[in-house]
Amino acid sequence: TIDAEGVVLLDALVNGEPGRELLISTEGDTRRGLPPFIARYGLDGRFLGELPVPDRFHPAAESDAPRGVRNNQGFESLTLSPDGSRLFAATEAALAQDGPAPGLDNESPSRILIYRPTAEGWELTREVLYPVEPVAAPAVPQGSLQVRGLVEMLALDADTLLALERSYSNGAGYSIELFRVDLRAADDLRRFEALPAGALEAGSPRPVVKERLLDLGDLGVPLDNLEGMALGPALLDGRRTLLIISDDNFLPLQSTQLLAFALDREPAGISDLQGRGHRSPWENQWVFDLEGVVTAALAPDPLDEAQRNRAGVWIQEPQLRRTPGASQGLFVATGALAAGAPGRLPELGPGDALRLHGRVREAGRAGDLPVTRLEASWIAVEERDQPLPEPVVLGTAKGDEERWVRTPPLRNIDDDGLSDYQPEEDAADFYESLEGMRLEVRRPRVVGATSRFGEIALLADGGAAPTAARTSRAGVLITEDDPHPERLLLEPRLGPPNPAADVGDLFEGTVIGVLDSSFSNYKLLPTEPLPPLLPHGGERPVATLVRGDSRLTVATYNVENFSLTSPKGKLDALAHTLVFNLGAPDLVALQEVQDDSGPADDGVIFAGRTLDALVARVEALGGPRYTWCQIDPEPGTEGGRPGGNIRVALLFDASRLALETRGAAGPRDSTHPEPSDRGPRLTLNPGRVAADDPSFVASRRPLAAELEFGDQRLFVVVNHFNSKGGDDGLFGDRQPPVPHTEVQRLGQTVAVADFVAEILTLDPEAKVVVLGDFNELPWRPPLHRLLEAPLVSLMDRVPAEERYSYNFQGNSQLLDYVLVSPALARNADPQIEILHINADFAARPSDHDPVLVSLTFPEPGPGSDPSSGGH
Repeated sequence: TIDAEGVVLLDALVNGEPGRELLISTEGDTRRGLPPFIARYGLDGRFLGELPVPDRFHPAAESDAPRGVRNNQGFESLTLSPDGSRLFAATEAALAQDGPAPGLDNESPSRILIYRPTAEGWELTREVLYPVEPVAAPAVPQGSLQVRGLVEMLALDADTLLALERSYSNGAGYSIELFRVDLRAADDLRRFEALPAGALEAGSPRPVVKERLLDLGDLGVPLDNLEGMALGPALLDGRRTLLIISDDNFLPLQSTQLLAFALDREPAGISDLQGRGHRSPWENQWVFDLEGVVTAALAPDPLDEAQRNRAGVWIQEPQLRRTPGASQGLFVATGALAAGAPGRLPELGPGDALRLHGRVREAGRAGDLPVTRLEASWIAVEERDQPLPEPVVLGTAKGDEERWVRTPPLRNIDDDGLSDYQPEEDAADFYESLEGMRLEVRRPRVVGATSRFGEIALLADGGAAPTAARTSRAGVLITEDDPHPERLLLEPRLGPPNPAADVGDLFEGTVIGVLDSSFSNYKLLPTEPLPPLLPHGGERPVATLVRGDSRLTVATYNVENFSLTSPKGKLDALAHTLVFNLGAPDLVALQEVQDDSGPADDGVIFAGRTLDALVARVEALGGPRYTWCQIDPEPGTEGGRPGGNIRVALLFDASRLALETRGAAGPRDSTHPEPSDRGPRLTLNPGRVAADDPSFVASRRPLAAELEFGDQRLFVVVNHFNSKGGDDGLFGDRQPPVPHTEVQRLGQTVAVADFVAEILTLDPEAKVVVLGDFNELPWRPPLHRLLEAPLVSLMDRVPAEERYSYNFQGNSQLLDYVLVSPALARNADPQIEILHINADFAARPSDHDPVLVSLTFPEPGPGSDPSSGGH
């Protein structure tokens, strides 16, 4: 009886004449007491003889103690070495007397039989121990079929095999993995009729050395019952085809599946995998015998699946080659090994020389430049405590000819749509050429304070890199033609948190780490303790503009998700800023005021208690008793943090300003200018501007208010335009970056400009102030549209080195504005200052700096009544 599983075609002597014959292995049938065997056949089917198989492989009678092959787990595989010097056969799993069949929690000690040809036939020269892995997944329902076995081998040479293991569980399907097997160090088992108990755990006798090459589940195709494997013809590029085929079990629901691979036995190097570009030429291919030295390790909690998926090590070619081009470093993801059986992932640390197998992938969020990584399937530590490759010095480092110094391109991130790889010209390509490598940054200057993510933006060499525009505090100002690609973010992913650093601070020494990329930014991950931080010093500024009898002070301030539930101390800090840094302005436009329950999505919309608390705290600190006005949004319709229902609001000193309430505007009620006997007035006061304009979908509607300062009527429009959160990153995968959110902001500025134009049509001398967080850079079209209203930007009157209100990843920039009508610009002697109390600092109540303006009006005439307007 034949249950044929393995077949070998070989040249041989048949009846004394040159010919060809077949060797066929069978599993036998233990239920009928039929042993497995390996037999020789002529091509015409004639039986030519059997190879010797020891009795220990023969199944015992039912009355005897269990021994021999288990049913359907006999000689599944058969392979011949390319030189014909060795023939290999193997049991699918352990002999009954050797140990258990594979289970969910245990390996199974299979035996590989090794034959050599002699003049008389085939001689069994050796048996070696092969550990079959545990079953991959539990069966559903519990107790139904779940099996695993060594189903095929393919000899690469006389000492090396490819081994195919198949696992099947009802409800889970197939899991199939390919291993490379080294036979040289394995002990001969022929003296063991039965293996000692616990042989696998004890490592005695010594088994073969297995190296996991690939998991066929990564192919992304449904797998069938793959059991056969052979080398096919050579490809045009010199690689061999590797064919893997299934056994359909004569079942109509299964098919015969044939998979074809290209096999190259020449190992690749790290720089080969990185290639000269942002995507690896080896992407989605498996590579074997990759070598590198660990330079950094990231080992999150193995019990936390989300963290485990981020675990890995950075490796680098041992000797630094001072030739720009392909990177010599690489991230190796180890999460899959950490999640596997114990012992799959050795303990790894800097200085470990590794040999590893895995699949090359490009990782990263949508919109990010991809990061080349190896998803490891097997890792071996060849040596410990090896010297690390010398780091590349990033910057100028003039006078240091002993080191490899590389200076990033200035101004240009990319000018060819990522089509040409030019590391010396394009900053995106420059950093790609160093991805995963060790870098050294000397005396870095802080240009972006420690963020809420713990990152610090740096410039090398004390900030000495040439740049077009600097702030008064040694930061860098983004300009239309200079996004400052020389900035680098310092991310504390591998060690303790970064210190609280402010713009202008200086690290007195050298920072060493590995270069990584995430969230459209290149980041240095320190691998050694940071040097001391020398503070820049200096007090936070206090306003020089003060209010007077005829001088009105107006401020705009984004208070960053402020509510009663904000962290302890924020309320006090904001009130302190209003009273002592801004000098208690007459009028304050606020943005990002949340509802009273903060980000809790609990149906609360009103923000009155939050504003009352701020007003009370300002008064307690010696400021005025502000009156506030705002309009509650519809729940969840105006963007911002979910549940927070952010809105804009106005605070005004009712002893100096009056607001005559007109109507009761709701979230969808727009106000409009209309004529009156004193000139234009608002139909609803306060009211919303263009409340139904589609440009304000999922964004804050502007608040318009008409106030009286003495006998002067003042129109104020408070804005918080659409966030830039959906724009391409500066180092994103689309170059040049596309400001996707600008279209909506342009629509919003058109609506506000049209509203202002209606007022000025009724009275060209009307006094209008448009202010707030515009979320836009000065040279972009939305700002141009506002100026056409016409409005005059007061921001141009701020000295260039002070013209910023926000810092994003080290780029100081202007997002907060005050614009005035021509009459105010011409007659009110407007003066302006930006109080840099937040953007440059790690400890701060908000991420925006407030802007303060003073306007001079004629002395109030007799009979004016600046009475309170109430809530």
